[in-house]
Amino acid sequence: MTTSPSINNSWSRVALRRIRSFPPAERKAVLDAIPEDTRGTIAGAKRSDYLPATHAVAVCEGLIGVIGTERAVEFWETVVGDSYAGGLLEPLITKMRRDELDFGLIGLAADAWALSTRDCGKVGLAQSRDGKVRLEAQGLPDYVRDSAGIQAMFAGTLRAMLAFSKLRASIEVSTDNADGSIAFELKLRAPS
Repeated sequence: MTTSPSINNSWSRVALRRIRSFPPAERKAVLDAIPEDTRGTIAGAKRSDYLPATHAVAVCEGLIGVIGTERAVEFWETVVGDSYAGGLLEPLITKMRRDELDFGLIGLAADAWALSTRDCGKVGLAQSRDGKVRLEAQGLPDYVRDSAGIQAMFAGTLRAMLAFSKLRASIEVSTDNADGSIAFELKLRAPS
């Protein structure tokens, strides 16, 4: 049986709820940038449903198109940060043990992606010799991989994981990898 790439509706519902708290002109601009059928599908589905990934991409693209990359990254950092307390990612907190995870919650990025998606690629973590940690999203559908909005969502997610784990790092995004992956290189810094 073939299934289509899907993303848990919880993310899109929370995003739309937060967008509705924007100042009126900005809220209208962002909502107008998200297709009406996408908004209707998200509103009509349960939080726990997995919807075609095109809907999450439409939300991410509408958001970044109006508020820009940096604010979109901050937006997703807040959304994901809140998801650890009573949200979709709360089960990962019970897995986090300081002595078992060298990179805090980032070590559970693959689990977070698996909880959030179906048939939508994989996320993996590796450490390079130069001390950088590389998070790779492989096997994503092209429309997910190439979405600047999805890339902002990934970057915001990483920031939230770093903050929750009390880690600091610079984040470099690489989208021109030979294997077609999106990679995020993290250079961990000592806490200040």
